[in-house]
Amino acid sequence: MIQPEEFLRANDVRTVTQVVQYASQQIGCPRPIGTKARGLMFRRITEELDAQQWTLRHLVAAIDYMKTRGIKARGFGFVFYHVEPSIQAGFMPRPAASSTESLQEAVSTAIYIETDEEWKRRLLSARGSSLLKVYQAWEQERQPLLEGHHE
Repeated sequence: MIQPEEFLRANDVRTVTQVVQYASQQIGCPRPIGTKARGLMFRRITEELDAQQWTLRHLVAAIDYMKTRGIKARGFGFVFYHVEPSIQAGFMPRPAASSTESLQEAVSTAIYIETDEEWKRRLLSARGSSLLKVYQAWEQERQPLLEGHHE
């Protein structure tokens, strides 16, 4: 006997599978049919999360934003385009202005002392909510190496 699908709420989403299910339930986003299509979609979502330094919470916020605005998605790719507008519209908690200014100062300092061109590019190109995540990654991976270099 087939079990009825559980109806997900925003806070229930913990996996890529669940975010696809949530998009289907909330905004009518078509689900991939077949193992190959499902694998490709999950890989694309995972790659986008890594590239943009997003979490599943960012995708849920975009889905909620789209639902509120009455935007239907022809495919899951449409969700990616609505992450930044959803953040700007307040669907994700925003950092305080003072913390944003101090983050900009910290990033400027990081760019100044950074010697690796790839890290400079990442720090310079990150925008919005991605900037904090890129800076935190830099802080963990590169800052100890660079500070050890100067002493």
